[in-house]
Amino acid sequence: MKLLDKITVNYKGQNKFIELYHGDLANLTKVEGFDLLVLSAFPNDYIPTTTSLIGSLHKTGLSVASLARDKEMDLRQMHACWLSKQFNPGKYSGIQFERILCFEPHVKLQPAYELIGDLFQTIMNIAKPYKIKNIGMPILATGDAEYSIEKIFGPLIEAAANWFSLGLELDSIKIVAYDTLKAKQAAKIFSTLKQKYDHHILESKGMFTYDYFISYSHNDSDKAMFLMKAIKKNAPKANIFIDNLKLKVGHAWQQEIFESLDVSKTIITLLSPSYLDSKICKLEFSIANHIQLKGERDVLAPIYLYSSQLPTYIELIQWIDCREGVNKKLEKAAKQLVGFT
Repeated sequence: MKLLDKITVNYKGQNKFIELYHGDLANLTKVEGFDLLVLSAFPNDYIPTTTSLIGSLHKTGLSVASLARDKEMDLRQMHACWLSKQFNPGKYSGIQFERILCFEPHVKLQPAYELIGDLFQTIMNIAKPYKIKNIGMPILATGDAEYSIEKIFGPLIEAAANWFSLGLELDSIKIVAYDTLKAKQAAKIFSTLKQKYDHHILESKGMFTYDYFISYSHNDSDKAMFLMKAIKKNAPKANIFIDNLKLKVGHAWQQEIFESLDVSKTIITLLSPSYLDSKICKLEFSIANHIQLKGERDVLAPIYLYSSQLPTYIELIQWIDCREGVNKKLEKAAKQLVGFT
């Protein structure tokens, strides 16, 4: 593989790398290897076509369809990804990784920021327990999924840098363009973003702009506004981030959300069926949970707003019970939250 460019991000004294290559992920040397290959597919479609990475892997003897029949972890319902079991790369010519993460977006041509959010939430959950330090991937979803390089590549690089800023347990992300035209297009976008992120020291700012960040589904906006007013009643000087009041129309909301969460003292999540169906809400929860798990501060304050089938990783977190959106319970929760400040 040929290294085209590299962004170096410094997190608390440790350099992390986002690298762009031109090459073939199914024909690697040992020095080009990594722990995990990320690839994309349509749901349950692992046909080894001649133009796909799945097809190239199949030629080496590595069958994605076979790996799919005996998965290590299936996170498709929440994050459109599944993780393979570990395999011996020595059995396959040109294979220098031990697992694959297969990314299967449910909705074709959904917004790129939402799609990439699903992927990085999965990586965040698997990196540490499976000792994954270095990952490789093609420029995802630019084949049969019909995303253009311009739409998908920028959000991919920005998400990588933002997750590194939260201490994502990776050392490097290698992005590989197979054909020459895509490599040239990607290099141009990469060069622009490099000016923003290269050598940046990205870490928690330690200063709080917001006392509370309210993360909610817009289907529950009436309850979010009620809670905001209840908090203000008990703490008139509280500075509260709520997206329909703070986010600027037309701006890159992903970047603004990362930055706003990083400078919020308490992140309130209004859990409901609509919340769990929202990719943006799940991204906000994952970021808050990651900050909490890193031990930087006790930041997460979930409120159980409406009965839902909570995922295990949310169910195990202590939440404030306000089911079924009862205003008196929300008023009590507001007092409880203000009492923690």
